Amino acid sequence: MMDRSTEELAIVSDDIAWFSDSNDWAIIGSRDWEIAVVGFTSLETKEIFIKSFGESADMFTSVEKQAEILDEMLNFNNNEKNEYYKLAKNYIDKV
Repeated sequence: MMDRSTEELAIVSDDIAWFSDSNDWAIIGSRDWEIAVVGFTSLETKEIFIKSFGESADMFTSVEKQAEILDEMLNFNNNEKNEYYKLAKNYIDKV
């Protein structure tokens, strides 16, 4: 059974982070930004992680592409576009 204080934190938290037990990947996410970033220690780990999602694996995209999708849905103003541009610039897929 989940501790009540932990349950409430999970419900109201705007920023989240998960770390693998092996330290091979980590996820950080923000509800405010409507985006999460996954980092990997190797390309092999990335491929295994993404394949584990099967048909839902298409949800993984670049930060830049996700910002474009959100902009189409929400019609960002110039300030919001600039903030997402800065975020995307910091999270480039490195192969």
